[in-house]
Amino acid sequence: MTFFDEQLKKGSFQICHCKKCEQNIWPPNETCHICNEETEFSLNGGYFVMDGLALGLVIDYSSSKTEIEGADDQETSLMTYGFMARYYIGESGLWGQGSYAMGTQDNGGDDTNISGITLSVGYAWYLSDNISINPTIGYNMMNSEANDVEMKMGGLAGSIGIAIHL
Repeated sequence: MTFFDEQLKKGSFQICHCKKCEQNIWPPNETCHICNEETEFSLNGGYFVMDGLALGLVIDYSSSKTEIEGADDQETSLMTYGFMARYYIGESGLWGQGSYAMGTQDNGGDDTNISGITLSVGYAWYLSDNISINPTIGYNMMNSEANDVEMKMGGLAGSIGIAIHL
């Protein structure tokens, strides 16, 4: 139970405020999502095995650093790799994609093994013959396991990417 939930049960409604960046935080959280240092990188590469169907590899990396006043900084990194299949629907620019990835999350203690499946749809908006902007929406299903404890998560995710078609 978070601090916000505990206070709400006592009848006190809290709005969190970060002293570092002077911003209100919603939803309430014990760490600020605005001024924490975060880095994300994703690389997908594929080869068209037939008209409209590309098979390829996925590599994702993310890291974050949370500074908590009066405590040690918390650093977390996640590296996943896997494969994907993307099908372009005719010349419309619409596509569907399925991917599977696995990897490890390091938070300074025991590593956490992570695996997941993502199903997504997107649109390739071509700026030229070889470059497109790709807005995407998808559903992620992830499993993580550390110290014989398994956790399952899922949710919607959106992104915008740049694709180079060689």
